[in-house]
Amino acid sequence: MVESENLITYSFSADSDYHTQRNNVYIPFASCGRTSMVMALVQAGWGEDFLKVMEANHFDGQEEDYLYEVLHTDAAKDHFKTLLQAGLIDSWALMYSYDEIHLMLDWAVNEVLGKSVSRFNPNSSDQQVVTALFNGTGVGLAGQFKNASGETLEHIVSVGGAVLTEAPFELSGGGRMVQVRTIKNWLIDDPYGNPWTGYSDIHGNNVPFTPEQFTSSFINRTNSPYLWAHFIRPKVLV
Repeated sequence: MVESENLITYSFSADSDYHTQRNNVYIPFASCGRTSMVMALVQAGWGEDFLKVMEANHFDGQEEDYLYEVLHTDAAKDHFKTLLQAGLIDSWALMYSYDEIHLMLDWAVNEVLGKSVSRFNPNSSDQQVVTALFNGTGVGLAGQFKNASGETLEHIVSVGGAVLTEAPFELSGGGRMVQVRTIKNWLIDDPYGNPWTGYSDIHGNNVPFTPEQFTSSFINRTNSPYLWAHFIRPKVLV
């Protein structure tokens, strides 16, 4: 927490835990989902558990590349068929890699950790996201951004923190509550870089988003008032 000029900065993701998708072994330019899920689960306290699974399986590489391999197993194919048959995903998903399907990303994280840790909710609110964030939850968000050529990119990022005009309420039963109106900036960990430079700046750690930028990038894209969010529950409750 850093206080300056009546603003309070809360950054929940360590700078050393920022992951860029650009150095991934598998399909780096289409690996934002895997990379952001890794950042969110590390932020929520599951990083060491994930690394232990990789070590047990003799995988010497990055977490997001391990997720790629998990997403290309027979078990992943079977789970995809189950989702399709249950009507939980549409047939258009057949055109995409499992890396780009939200429910498959959830499945892969939970499969690696051996427990239900990640939950995708396409009907989330900004209040739900900030409340989860300030209570130890890692959050991945789907959005739309423009590259240097002006092309619109479907993208997934991790929420790293927020700059507030007022401190959170400490609840008597434990936990914290933040009012959305007190958010001056959201802090976003973008695995591809800084979207406000058209991604010419490849450093995407703690990129500030005003509430207006947050709305246009993450809410308006769905033509609904909702956010598409992955919630990674905290390993240890705040």
